[in-house]
Formats: sequence, C-alpha cells, structure tokens
Amino acid sequence: MSLVTRLTPKGPNGLGASTSSEEVMANIDLTGKTYLVTGPSSGIGKETVRCLANAGARVVAAGRDEERIKHATAEFSGDIEPTTLDLSKVRSIKGFLEKYSSLSLDGIVANAGIMALPQLQTYHGYEAQFFTNHIGHYLLITRLLRQLSPDARIALVSSKMH
Repeated sequence: MSLVTRLTPKGPNGLGASTSSEEVMANIDLTGKTYLVTGPSSGIGKETVRCLANAGARVVAAGRDEERIKHATAEFSGDIEPTTLDLSKVRSIKGFLEKYSSLSLDGIVANAGIMALPQLQTYHGYEAQFFTNHIGHYLLITRLLRQLSPDARIALVSSKMH
C-alpha cells in the first residue's frame, strides 16, 4: 500500500482521491446513454471520454480542433463523435446547437477551458478566459437543458488555478 493510499481516506462509497478511473467505472453500463464532453483533447476531458466510451456510452467530444480530438481519442474504443465547438465564439456555439438540436443527452461534462493567456484578450467585450470558461459554457448548457433526460447530470470542471 502506497503512502498516498494510506493518507487519503475514502468516502462512504469506498472511493477517494487515490481511486483510479477504472475502479470508479467498474460495473457501470452506460449502453444507450449519450454524453457531451467539452475539452476532450487532453487531461481530464480526454480521460472522461475514454471512461464513458469504455462503459458503452455514445460520447460527443466537442472542442476547438476536431482533428486534434480525433488524434487524442484514436486509440479509444467505443462510440466517440469528435466535433468542433469553440466556446469563445458565439457563432460556433450556435452552429453546434443547430447541428445537435435533436440530440437527447444523459449528461454534460463541461471541462473545456483556457487560462493564463500571455496578454489581455477580449471576446465580445469580455476578458477571454472568463468568456470561454464561464459565459461560453453558460450559453451552451442553458440552451441544451430541454434536451437533457430526466435523470441527466451536468458536471462543471474547474481547477485550483481558477
């Protein structure tokens, strides 16, 4: 048993900070469910796509660069649909919403984000990081609410740097 495992208590469900994604997803069958994951090209977003697809879900993996998403998820098995969505551009959000207007969702993982831009940039009159990370997700999610199944969940991912 590692020091991290001994020092990291597990919660009532038996899961804790040292629990692997495989342990979390063990015995979970998401066949027939559809999830939207933003920011799927790396990090938590990429791992989320992998885990959901491995559990049988259809995953709409939405990010700024469709080719980069395809490359990042190429070795994954399952039903993964890479698509373009740039949360800093209202036109891109509207285009995504039009393309997926009939999509029924069982969950959204709002993971995409930018940070620590080298110089001040603004989008639509707002600071770029704030617009992309918060307003962009707000515009997307509020317009997808009617497409969520009754038991759907929305997860908003953030970081310490936030």
